[in-house]
Amino acid sequence: TWKVFFSFILVSVLVIGILYVSVQVNISRTVTNRLENIRLEWSEISQQFESEEPGPRMGGGAGGGAINNQLNLLRAVPSLLNEIIQATKETLLYGVGIAVLFAAIAGVILSQQIVSPVKELTDASKKIAEGNYSHRLPIAGSNFEDGDELGQLAKSFNYMASELEMTEERRQQLIGDVSHE
Repeated sequence: TWKVFFSFILVSVLVIGILYVSVQVNISRTVTNRLENIRLEWSEISQQFESEEPGPRMGGGAGGGAINNQLNLLRAVPSLLNEIIQATKETLLYGVGIAVLFAAIAGVILSQQIVSPVKELTDASKKIAEGNYSHRLPIAGSNFEDGDELGQLAKSFNYMASELEMTEERRQQLIGDVSHE
């Protein structure tokens, strides 16, 4: 069971990590670019505002252009928020796609590690059913680990095979003894 739990944790961490990195990179890039544009626009407005002659600031007098530019800049804030939201959506879309791809690859690799010992056990049981009672599952240095459930199952299988082999030897011995008498 620890293999299944470990594979679940590994895939979960992988997905969360990919999403986190993709969001950090994409959002950071979008916000940095947009804020740099706003800083440049503010700098231009400040220079324009300082170069204008003093006078009435509202209406059509001097300084009105700078104030209009500042108002236009403030109107750009919702646009910035929309860009951030759009970047987040794109990042999540790409991030989820990449995460699913990596999760599928990790799932295939981990499932092979879980399924491979079961296939070995299935093949060994077929050999025993065919009468090859001397067949044993290799435990050391194989897909079966001593401490896990599949390793315990392999040990039990080997014990069963040895008991069947001894029973078959006794049966053969009994048949041989009866036929001589």
